Amino acid sequence: MLIRNMSKIISELLGEAKADYAAKILKMENIIGKDSLDIRLGADIIGKINIKIRALGLNSTDSSGPEIYFSLMSTVRMHDDFLMRHLGENSNTDTSTLLSKIVILVKKIRMPRNVWVIKHSAAKKLLKNQPPKHLMKLLGYRSLESLLKRESMGLVFAGIQFAESAAWHKKFKQSYSLLQPSDFESRKIDISYAGNARWQKATAEFVKSTRNNIISSKEMGSIVVLPLPATKLRGLTIYTLTLLIQTVTELRTFSSFIKLRQVQPNFGDIVKSAVLSDELGGLSNGGSELHWRIIQRHFGAISNLAHPDVFEPHLQPEDLQWRKAENILINIEPALQFWENMDYVGLIKDGQTVSFNILDAATNYINDRTYGNQVYGHMQASLRNELYSQYYSHPILESRMLLSLENEMSGDNNNFYRLVTA
Repeated sequence: MLIRNMSKIISELLGEAKADYAAKILKMENIIGKDSLDIRLGADIIGKINIKIRALGLNSTDSSGPEIYFSLMSTVRMHDDFLMRHLGENSNTDTSTLLSKIVILVKKIRMPRNVWVIKHSAAKKLLKNQPPKHLMKLLGYRSLESLLKRESMGLVFAGIQFAESAAWHKKFKQSYSLLQPSDFESRKIDISYAGNARWQKATAEFVKSTRNNIISSKEMGSIVVLPLPATKLRGLTIYTLTLLIQTVTELRTFSSFIKLRQVQPNFGDIVKSAVLSDELGGLSNGGSELHWRIIQRHFGAISNLAHPDVFEPHLQPEDLQWRKAENILINIEPALQFWENMDYVGLIKDGQTVSFNILDAATNYINDRTYGNQVYGHMQASLRNELYSQYYSHPILESRMLLSLENEMSGDNNNFYRLVTA
């Protein structure tokens, strides 16, 4: 009974039907010899929950869902205060000052930030073929030349995301099919704060309607933080810092996916598909897709000496490096160690899911979400990644993963594990 409950914990946290989840696990365990890795992961989650509930000053056996949730919110508030103090600010500081200082801090953090992305010269050609007229009007520019002279390419590609129509974007992305590897280069991710009056006016409606003030461009390797209409906003520091660090990781995931495929004849189509989709191609195991993120995570954690030949010469070990956002934040503020390796941990009480993922917790806090209306999507995504990562660490599945990558690079996808495009 205990073993079945361990497996049930993960399927419920993922929100997957028990039968579908069991079938997926069975396929992998039939290959590796039924190691019951999901049961071990379930036990790991329970152990971590018990430790953290006690760290919150609660009883791990009889605390209610609301008690645990609001204790997590209190912890977020405390850690947000610590991070503001690190910036030399406090709860009276206006959002514009905080956002500006957060961007400066992220730029100084030691973490992998090189990406392989479209050259500025190639991006300029794309824009000349299809000028972003609505963005130019919003920012008060009469010509594309003036726009490109006064605004960075990262800002321009952020601006087109909210300024141009769906029809414009569809046509613009089609031009990506013509891109060649020679149109790409390696450079550091550009992070900026668009806080001047021109951008404040242009983005006010977008930020208000979408409740989103961070825009990233995967193909340009840029992240832009937009000003907020509110002068005060609780939880802004911990939320923005965590999201920016995670976004850096996501841009590097896109970069490694594209960089590996630069030798393929349909390279431009691969770029277009990857930009248009939130997902990247991954391994398919009888219908269960393995995202490229998990492949990068797996090989980014191993020794450089074990770097597989299939990645050579285009992907180097440093291209696959990744770090969890909370682990980077701990170097800034040691008190945040509470969240260390908790990204995939959650519990279900009376049908309600409570996430111990720092970004879920910060999102719930900044939006003042009441118990019963909390979000937990980041925990689910991390748990899915952790589950597959543990199974594909097994030598048999790892070897099949490498074989599939080799076949894709050679143009042969007719094996049991095939690469799919999301």
